[in-house]
Amino acid sequence: MKVRRDEKNILGYYEAEHTKNVRDWKEVFDVAAQEPTFAPASDHPDDREVVQWNNQWPEYPPELRKACKDYLQEMEKLERKLMALSLGLPKDRLKGFFEEQMSVLRLNHYPPCPVPHLALGVGRHKDSWALTILAQDDVGGLEVKRKTDGEWVFVRPTLNALIINVGDII
Repeated sequence: MKVRRDEKNILGYYEAEHTKNVRDWKEVFDVAAQEPTFAPASDHPDDREVVQWNNQWPEYPPELRKACKDYLQEMEKLERKLMALSLGLPKDRLKGFFEEQMSVLRLNHYPPCPVPHLALGVGRHKDSWALTILAQDDVGGLEVKRKTDGEWVFVRPTLNALIINVGDII
């Protein structure tokens, strides 16, 4: 609870997130690449107020901070490379263009539900970022909406694979 996020700082631990007004059945721990991270206080174009968010780190395990920072740095490199290559550009062409972006590492935990058929980990949604790089495990649960007919289909989990989701920014 010492690293719980609040209204002033959206980074850290949280267990009461909602998707489309339904509480998600998950716990999250968010870490930003830039520390501190500065963001607009509102989405109003005339508002010049800025808020500052800081990563919050638990005492245990002590190696978590370094592991998260190293992983996030590698995922940012992969993201820039994937975006450049998908546009037909040399892999380093976009270097320097995304220095101000807000990259976030989110660790999700989906606790067991006492009534599993009633649990919905996260409701149907679109990712808001440019790309989401999703590390897979052997549990699964991800569904994607097929472009051809709009049907939601289960993605068979592949252990140690990465799934790349294109977000609303793209």
